[in-house]
Amino acid sequence: MKKDKNSKSNRKTDNKFEHVDPRIIRTKEKFYQSLSYLLEEKTLDQITVSELTESAGINRSTFYLHYSNVAELYEEVKNLLISEYRRTINNFHFGNEVSDQENEKILLVETFNFIIENKAYISFFLVRQNEDDVLQKLISLGEEIFIRTISARQTHLSDKEIFYYYTFMVNGIIAIIRNWVNEGMKEKPIDMANMILNFIYR
Repeated sequence: MKKDKNSKSNRKTDNKFEHVDPRIIRTKEKFYQSLSYLLEEKTLDQITVSELTESAGINRSTFYLHYSNVAELYEEVKNLLISEYRRTINNFHFGNEVSDQENEKILLVETFNFIIENKAYISFFLVRQNEDDVLQKLISLGEEIFIRTISARQTHLSDKEIFYYYTFMVNGIIAIIRNWVNEGMKEKPIDMANMILNFIYR
């Protein structure tokens, strides 16, 4: 999938390959883009190495220098997304001077922004491949903030009940994000974050 060279998502992709030979970066990017194209029409197990390399304009021997099969390429894209999101969260300052609920809002807004910036790849994990585990891993990176807020607001709950409350909440957030992606991501990240927090805490 062709991307604007000046887009924020492309700058992030470049950061993932810091200190890697630029030729390898270009090759992998072509594979990622071709995989994205093909997943619009097929499931992962229907995609062959031949059609992937033909779509990318790269020969099969080059593909096998980097991957054993298409599933391995798929896992690499998924893991890169999760790693990039982790960096996004780790680099963001969650202030002690604001409430945990405000930090939750910041976390949610950053999550929606991240999905928009990486929508070419995110969409085939969340929609076409029905891979909830990607979102589960993304959302779970903010577990500490969510658990802290639940504990502060729901003081009558035991530790076990807080765990189940968190599980219930996370799966609700995942369902909302999936529907938002399916509907074309029309609402702004801040509006989605406020809506989720209103559902949880009102």
